[in-house]
Formats: sequence, structure tokens, C-alpha cells
Amino acid sequence: SGTEQVLADRAERLGVRVIRDAELAGLQQDGDAVDLTFTNGHRLRARYVVGCDGTHSAVRRLLGVDFVGKQYATHIMLA
Repeated sequence: SGTEQVLADRAERLGVRVIRDAELAGLQQDGDAVDLTFTNGHRLRARYVVGCDGTHSAVRRLLGVDFVGKQYATHIMLA
């Protein structure tokens, strides 16, 4: 979407690395950063992790944080 592109462009200008098409399998936080493990076996250490992956967020699930809000009662599809 246009909004997503605007946000991604701004993040990249600020030096933020946006990772797409990757499935998060695990995360471990210490006092300095977060160690991420992906289902393809890759690992990454990051200062911050942002879970922008919707109602069924892997980040929230791995942290044990419930979704606060409401799901739409209908399915929405963009084509």
C-alpha cells in the first residue's frame, strides 16, 4: 500500500533495516539487544524489534503478549 511504502522509505532514510519475507522462530532479549532466530536458520542481533505483523504476531506470541483490540468480523482481500 502507499502508506506502507511511505513508512518503509522513512525508516530506511533513518537507517532502519526492514526485513521482509522472513519468519521469526525465536527471540531472546538481554540488556543491550535482541537475538533473533528465523525459520531458515539465519540469526540476527538487533537493538530493537518491532512486531508489525498483525493479529497473529509472531513477536507478540514469542513474548507472551496478548492482542489487545478486535479482529474484523469479515475477511478483507486486496487485489
